[in-house]
Amino acid sequence: MVAKRQCATIGAFLVIFALALLVLFVKDRQREWRLRVEQSDHRLELAYELITRDLGRVRSDILNLASQRSVQEFEIANEDSRKRVETEFGNFLRFKQTYQQLRLLDVQGLERVRVDLRDSVVSVIPDSELQDKKDRYYFRESLGLNEGDVFISEFDLNQEHGLIEQPLNPVVRFATPIHHSNGKLESLLVANYLGAPLLNDLSEISLPGKTFVIREDGQYLLGPQRGDSWGWLLDHSRTFGSHFPDAWSRKQALQSECTWTPEGAFAFRKIEMQRFGRARMDQSRAGNQLLLVSFLPAAEVFATSNQLLNRLLILAAIMILPLFILTRFWAEATVRRQQQNLLIIASEKKLRELSFRLVRIQEEERRAISREIHDQLGQQVTAINLDLKLAQRESGSDKNNTQLQRAIGESEQLLESLHQFAMRIRPVELDDLGLHDAVESHLWEFQNRTGIEFDFKSNVDSLTISPMIAENVYRLVQESLNNVLKHANAKYVCVSIERVDKQETNGCPGETVLKMVVEDDGVGTSNPMKNQPGENVSPVGQSRLGLLGMRERVDLLGGTFELAFGAESGTTVSVTVPLNDSADVRPPDSRNLERE
Repeated sequence: MVAKRQCATIGAFLVIFALALLVLFVKDRQREWRLRVEQSDHRLELAYELITRDLGRVRSDILNLASQRSVQEFEIANEDSRKRVETEFGNFLRFKQTYQQLRLLDVQGLERVRVDLRDSVVSVIPDSELQDKKDRYYFRESLGLNEGDVFISEFDLNQEHGLIEQPLNPVVRFATPIHHSNGKLESLLVANYLGAPLLNDLSEISLPGKTFVIREDGQYLLGPQRGDSWGWLLDHSRTFGSHFPDAWSRKQALQSECTWTPEGAFAFRKIEMQRFGRARMDQSRAGNQLLLVSFLPAAEVFATSNQLLNRLLILAAIMILPLFILTRFWAEATVRRQQQNLLIIASEKKLRELSFRLVRIQEEERRAISREIHDQLGQQVTAINLDLKLAQRESGSDKNNTQLQRAIGESEQLLESLHQFAMRIRPVELDDLGLHDAVESHLWEFQNRTGIEFDFKSNVDSLTISPMIAENVYRLVQESLNNVLKHANAKYVCVSIERVDKQETNGCPGETVLKMVVEDDGVGTSNPMKNQPGENVSPVGQSRLGLLGMRERVDLLGGTFELAFGAESGTTVSVTVPLNDSADVRPPDSRNLERE
């Protein structure tokens, strides 16, 4: 009887224990798979951003170079014209350092000007060495382009006189037509863009697994091993389909989500190269469309879960002393949870780095657009205005004077609108004079536009802060004022941006922070829920995308964000950003941003 009860008790305990282990294993496996899916999506997103950013930047470079006066007015028989183009090309290659070759081809496909960059040395190719490119596909397809279109070739290897250049040199060719003033096609501008740095960046994405780049026929541009690439040019049969036949047969399904196969975990994303040239071209070549592939070997997909399962089976097999086994189980479970937390933290860090890059790129684009509007469009409108005034002086008709006066007024309004638009996109003061003057200028514009009076306090006139902090603090002030205008019904707003030196605590040196406070006398809100420390955002505030965006900016800077509502009126936004080295964190791999 005692033995029976003992066996029943032990049996029940073992069943309960086995069920608990099974549930833990299944949940751990599900958690690991979710992490793999997030890593795969993040890898493809980073790779896509790298490729699309480079293609877009090169397209802009080529169109800008094609619009230069020396290129537009090139004459084959004019030696001075040729020298100007060669100088223009040489300066371009020397400055960019990401192109190997620039050429001007005539409509028969003959090279008329060619400038190369090799080992950082610019060389002008003499007439005797210029080649005939009429049989090259990129020449034939570029002849039908409209002005402003750019042909983007497939990734391939550079060839000289029919032989593949050694060592292997991956290139992408960009071509755009140059038309005469009468609209007739005069020549083609062709640039060889160096593809090796981009492929290296894709291979060095610091996430578990690998990134492959393949053509639609399965040929590798970037494969598992260095020798697997360029099979259609080097005449070998190592392709994605030969390495992973099951995944290749299911590539259409794998383009929608990350999927586990016996060969590993795969996810695909398609890139149409010619889409970035804004011209419809022949899509029959396999290289016109590329596939980005995120790959994790089968042995690594559930490596942590499999290790966990093996350990649990060993624990169950040797379960003689329940207390010892349970103690060991809880210890190992704690370690596993810590490992999972570290993996989650690492994944969040990668996502934060991506957000940092996107914010940085956005600010750079805003700066470029603002300067383009202010400098080029502003100058053009000013020139039009001056021409209209000159025409008014020379006109003798009262009717013409009236029309010219109206046109002058409209052009002045357009110029003012352009300046205001450029200021809203990116204030000049932020780059030229700093955060203090940029915020003060925006406050004056806000008061003139809305009638809401302001008081501005700042002690950052002589303070040197990083551009990243200045840009984000300025955007935080902008969003806070927008919220005041939309929701507060206020008549007065106070903005404070001050440097605060915290006192020494427990022998540790005090931290220097930048504190921003925006306070209004608006309607406020009644908040029956008492705010807890660090939880000063009301349910209303949490639902507003603007406030969520402000909180995300503050998190990127490593600061704190608080939103307080008065019982009867008024709202206060408080932001504290550390000014030490940790406040302006740059991603470890920032060289791609520097190219911009």
